[in-house]
Amino acid sequence: MTVFSIDQKNNVAHIEISEPQLNTENIRERLDTIEEQFYKISQDENIYYVVIRSSDDNSPLATQLHTYIKDNLDIRIISKWEKIVSLIENMPKVTLAALHGHFNEPGFQLALACDYRLCLEDSKFGFSSIKAGFLPGMAVFRLAKYIGLGRAKKMLISGDEINAQEALNWGLCDEVVNNLDEAIIRLITQIRPKEIEAILMARKLLNNSYHASYEDEIGDYMAAQARCLEHLKKFKV
Repeated sequence: MTVFSIDQKNNVAHIEISEPQLNTENIRERLDTIEEQFYKISQDENIYYVVIRSSDDNSPLATQLHTYIKDNLDIRIISKWEKIVSLIENMPKVTLAALHGHFNEPGFQLALACDYRLCLEDSKFGFSSIKAGFLPGMAVFRLAKYIGLGRAKKMLISGDEINAQEALNWGLCDEVVNNLDEAIIRLITQIRPKEIEAILMARKLLNNSYHASYEDEIGDYMAAQARCLEHLKKFKV
């Protein structure tokens, strides 16, 4: 099952993506449950960090979701999944993806929505859906922002996988590590609670920079800076 656990001491929500055998009847129910849990985490003010872990896309959820969409092209399932990915992308927490194994489609989409991506040396990344005749979700919207238009086109059209080192060089992965648990602890320790609001505001402005002008964003920047300064008051003795 997908496991949601909260580490109250360190203000971390750990999410392990792992599902039992799914079928046409229960895949909607499972996605509803996952969306509900993510929403609860997003509203919990005692959680600062969210760690999403998945061993690889050979796990039943990812494999069957991919197969279900391919075989049924159910727009309701596609819409539900995109709502979940968007919820992660805009969550008012620092989000970390911890990855190892082969990532194709859903798991890769979740990783692109996170703020920071860690992977092991054995990780491989790719999108094969276009070869099957359908789109890899809104990865077509996000991918080029990380690796550029040319590489994104090549990756999507060819369906070829890239390895962890290539993912690091291209900007799809932020670190290739030997031990995910140690790397997660190190990152969370480095990001202090007083920095959280500034990180979230910076994320928003960076995302907006791809479609908004400077003149449009200067007002949002001033509002964001005011929120950061207000947030800092909580940490002054």
